[in-house]
Amino acid sequence: MICHKMVDWRYGAYSCSTCPDYVVHSKCATRVDVWDGEELEGVPEETFVVSPFREIEKGLTIEHFSHKDHFLIKIDEEDDILDGSIRCEACVRPIFSETHFKCMQCECDDFFIHETCSNLPLRKRHWLSTKPFYLNANKDESKSLFRCDACETTSNGFKYESEGPEGVLSLDMRCAFVISSVSLECHTHTLFLTTMDRGTCGGCKVSEKYVLRCTESQCDFSLCLACATLPKKIKRKGDEHFLFLRHGEKASGKYWCEVCEAVLDPHEEWFYTCDVSGVTFHIKCVVGEFPNAKPGFTYHYHCVLGEDPALMYARYHRPVQGEKAEKIELVHNNRITRPNCATCGSRCLRPLILKLKLVNTYECVCCWEDRSKMFTEVEGIIRRQINMSVLPSVQPFHAIAYPIDPILALEISRKYAAHCSIIASRFGLPPFNHPAGVPVKREGGFKRLRIGYVSSDFGNHPLSHLMGSVFGMHNRENVEVFCYALSPNDGTEWRQRTQSEAEHFLDVSAMSSDAIAKTINEDKIQILINLNGYTKGARNEIFAMQPAPIQVSYMGFPGTTGATYIDYLVTDERSLSISLTATLSMITSRKIRMCWIQSLSPRDLTMDFLKINSYLDALTNYTKWILRSSILDAAAQGVHPDQIIFTDVAMKNEHIRRSVLADVILDTPLCNGHTTGTDVLWAGVPMITLPLEKMATRVAGSLCLATGLGHEMIVNSLEEYEEKAVSLALNKPKLQALTKELRASRLTCPLFDTMRWVKNLERSYFKMWNLHCSGQKPQHFKVVENDMEFPHDR
Repeated sequence: MICHKMVDWRYGAYSCSTCPDYVVHSKCATRVDVWDGEELEGVPEETFVVSPFREIEKGLTIEHFSHKDHFLIKIDEEDDILDGSIRCEACVRPIFSETHFKCMQCECDDFFIHETCSNLPLRKRHWLSTKPFYLNANKDESKSLFRCDACETTSNGFKYESEGPEGVLSLDMRCAFVISSVSLECHTHTLFLTTMDRGTCGGCKVSEKYVLRCTESQCDFSLCLACATLPKKIKRKGDEHFLFLRHGEKASGKYWCEVCEAVLDPHEEWFYTCDVSGVTFHIKCVVGEFPNAKPGFTYHYHCVLGEDPALMYARYHRPVQGEKAEKIELVHNNRITRPNCATCGSRCLRPLILKLKLVNTYECVCCWEDRSKMFTEVEGIIRRQINMSVLPSVQPFHAIAYPIDPILALEISRKYAAHCSIIASRFGLPPFNHPAGVPVKREGGFKRLRIGYVSSDFGNHPLSHLMGSVFGMHNRENVEVFCYALSPNDGTEWRQRTQSEAEHFLDVSAMSSDAIAKTINEDKIQILINLNGYTKGARNEIFAMQPAPIQVSYMGFPGTTGATYIDYLVTDERSLSISLTATLSMITSRKIRMCWIQSLSPRDLTMDFLKINSYLDALTNYTKWILRSSILDAAAQGVHPDQIIFTDVAMKNEHIRRSVLADVILDTPLCNGHTTGTDVLWAGVPMITLPLEKMATRVAGSLCLATGLGHEMIVNSLEEYEEKAVSLALNKPKLQALTKELRASRLTCPLFDTMRWVKNLERSYFKMWNLHCSGQKPQHFKVVENDMEFPHDR
């Protein structure tokens, strides 16, 4: 019942004394995720039978454990046909014609519970933990949001909780009843739960850790728990008829979603449809991002800054008593005009939305009133969270773009690194054996240095735009390259290029993190490079398992990971703030020019472009050219709308071609143009940049310096920034001369000499390995060309 394979009784197995059909291999039964390590020989069977309610009047009224103040009266199915406007307290889904209970007291007329939900067991076992789970009615005054550890969706209804060595695990009540094998209408075969391998769901097409998988030969169908627990029927507010869940329909022609008006493929997509009217809807357009949450509650956030809305609700932290906290409310999206999303700027189409007041919201609308005070409060909240051993609400990736103390940003990274270690420990892997510390091409060593690159960005992403040719340029006489892709093939030229040019390319996107770590270790990787850091798609728990003897952070994240399991940070002397060298393990190189990968968002662009508006008051003929942001109120910031050109995201080649239309780029000091900066310099457009303290503020300066014209583009103060911008704008011949000189240097400067870059990168890898072989700990060093201490081949 664990691996769902045949049992050979010659090798022994365990069976249930009550349920003889329940059999488990001896090896499976003793797995760390199955057995809690306690011997029960001779121990009597444990009994725990406690009803969740006390019957007051047989078949009519009860006293439920979650609502002991008043009795609940039974409403039979035929007695009350509801429109779905009321919701069950347990499953938080609408009640229609189902039998249910409601509070007998008028002042508590908002308490309803399905009859089936009223009889949930107070304790149950579940495959997610070896410890029992206990039912929690979630009766906080705000009905706290929690994230289910099985399906990773968010709920504020009843939950099951279990406390173990890894901390408290929470289960949505629906996932608590997903057993190890189940038959569903969506698939002809029985589906079995697998906890060790990731799978791509046949419903939502997303790779998930826990899936129900078909074990029939030549059938690779999988289903995630979120899709397995979707409501089979649902009714939209104001509609007369029910919508029913459908999957894999054989239909001709196109279907259209009635909400977003996009094409819907009935062969491939799951969707809801009305059997009477025939209208169809995407699942997300009907249930939204909060299918298991009840609206109407306000939550306290510790300033959850800059996160994707789909992740925001999972970052809820209860505030300290008396502490000032931002508020966020989960409400119906029932306004006549759909509101603009503060994060993406699009009209919100989902049925439930977060109505929030966050620092990030202020940034998105370019509101800078009390900004310094706001971030001072944010810093205080983060420090309290760190002191309380709470994972900070500000993620490391956002910390680099906010004006907070760099040392505090380091502490945020350390907390997230420690969290990744906790995730890694849950897999229960023993320490890996690493390749022997013998120099390359020596007796007992490998003939080539084995390098592994791990990334979720092998595709149409800035990482591949910058490094697409690097993986194939490594010298195969000296270096053997392995690329481990954490994301599925996106079908773009960028993915195909890396896949064809890299010596070894492995798509591990459907594998669990521990399986990926095992694969890396079995490939005998000597140096493993993390190209993600704390960016989207990262799976840093792989590095926390330490499958390689040397592990490096490079390219994807412009700052320290704060991780004890990362030995080196590859950077250059210009990008690295000298004040932080005591807290980093790094290598530096004047010749290896690091083009970091943080694309500017509308928030980053609008912030500094509007701040420098005052610098350009002396000019009359200028235009601000920024990424489209539909929520930007230019007039409110004193900028005439005619002086702003909004631009959409474009394909890479078009993006670079249109960059030539600009005369000069005013780089954003708080978070530089990294990939963007590289693009505009390649287009031959001068860029004015002001390096500050954090690495993310210094990358553009490094790029400019590597063109050989840094003295013309790098400034040292805001005053000099203003003077340089106005000077170039008013002195056309000077600007044209700089532009001509920049374009002439493109093919000879170090910035775009990729072969030289790769060769010096190999020097750094060999230096790391040789230090390891000599028994020395990781240490700072600077790669220098034409120095015998840094050979590129041994």
